Amino acid sequence: MNFVFMFNAVTLGSGYVNRNYNLAKKMRQKGENAWFFTFIKRREFDIPIESVGIPARLVDAPVLKHYLSFRTTRQLKRLNPKYLHVDFTPIDEYAYHASRKLKASVVYSYHGVADPTLYEGKARKIRIKQLERIHKNIRNADLRISVSKYMQRELEEQGIDSHVVYNGIDPEFFRPDVAETVDKKILFLSRLEPHKGVHFIIDAFKRIKREIPDATLDIAGSGANKEYYEQLLQKSKDVEGIHFLGKVPDILLPKLYASASLFVLPTLWEGFGMPFMEAQACGTPCVGFDLCSIPEVVQHGKTGLLVPPKDIDALSEACIEILSSKKKQETLSKNAYRWSRKFTWDKITDRFISLVQQV
Repeated sequence: MNFVFMFNAVTLGSGYVNRNYNLAKKMRQKGENAWFFTFIKRREFDIPIESVGIPARLVDAPVLKHYLSFRTTRQLKRLNPKYLHVDFTPIDEYAYHASRKLKASVVYSYHGVADPTLYEGKARKIRIKQLERIHKNIRNADLRISVSKYMQRELEEQGIDSHVVYNGIDPEFFRPDVAETVDKKILFLSRLEPHKGVHFIIDAFKRIKREIPDATLDIAGSGANKEYYEQLLQKSKDVEGIHFLGKVPDILLPKLYASASLFVLPTLWEGFGMPFMEAQACGTPCVGFDLCSIPEVVQHGKTGLLVPPKDIDALSEACIEILSSKKKQETLSKNAYRWSRKFTWDKITDRFISLVQQV
């Protein structure tokens, strides 16, 4: 199997790039040929990368479309691909053009786009147009894959069928024995954007402190929204025990997860919810909102607790319930670890390959 994962840009820390990297890595270990193809290469991988060398911001320029289609097809031809894989637009349109010339099949993985109603102004319009374009283009794929049942249902509402292949974890990297658990430490880890719900956990933490005075909250992540970040600092300035850690290098994530008594991510939208799975792989119970794909990732009452969206009282009560009981923490922790082992990249890649081979 000659398989090419195509990207607009290969960027550090991108969720879908990390997914495709792990798929490609496992595919190569299983004897398949897998490459990356991108317009601009921003980092190195131990996966061979073909790059056109054009900034991603230019790939949608009408004046360059014909030239880039020619360049893309010519470079892909050297790899003799049987399958071309895409996740987003506009790289999907270049893949379709090349597939016709090279007689290759197109595999399209659907991650969705964060709910446009969570944004305002220009940001909302951009996401609406992006989603419409993806829904239009994905119809032409030879195989459509959704990263969760929630994403599958979203496509079904558009009259589009797909197969579910979840995201995975590396069990050798994310594991509980890399750090000692710090008693009553809550961890939030994600981008510091409004829809990720950092403000919800800060408000909930104020109530948690009344019941558990020695509780702490570590907030890991960064974001481009400076105004929102200032609001978070203002909201938390009089609350003892809140620590802003900034962006944490990937290599330190297992220790960060494993050292927490509880992982909380009150996000308002997720296509899958990778941080929840990473936390569970490190044996850390989770609390989140009962929405989108999260109930597929966190088993309510078994690996964590899910509460109604935006309900601060319920969020704080769920955290207090877990932090107040060592026995409950231990039970949830063991269940979370066992549950995460169903999502190893080895198992995920086997399902991915089996679907591709049916095309």
